[in-house]
Amino acid sequence: MFGESRLLTDEELAASRKKALAHWDRKSDLWLFGYGSLIWNPGLPAVETLRSKVHVYHRGLYLWSRVHRGTPEQPGLVLALDRGGSYSRHDVPACRQGHGAAP
Repeated sequence: MFGESRLLTDEELAASRKKALAHWDRKSDLWLFGYGSLIWNPGLPAVETLRSKVHVYHRGLYLWSRVHRGTPEQPGLVLALDRGGSYSRHDVPACRQGHGAAP
């Protein structure tokens, strides 16, 4: 029903990060959009944070989690972004890393 899933190895996580940031020149600022727990703990230092809005996406309980909100036997639903609508927060979901910073 839920399919197979597993945590990424350190090597797989590093490769995923490298692919996701391939377009970044490491000289210009890097803006990241986060929601949920990423608002208060983004996992990296922020030079600046501000209120933001994402257009053409909305938030809903669409993602099954076997790690943080469930178990492999009984996954739990967590909030995720999906196409359609828009999503904004009154918190500070966007943060900027300085020039050349490496996440």
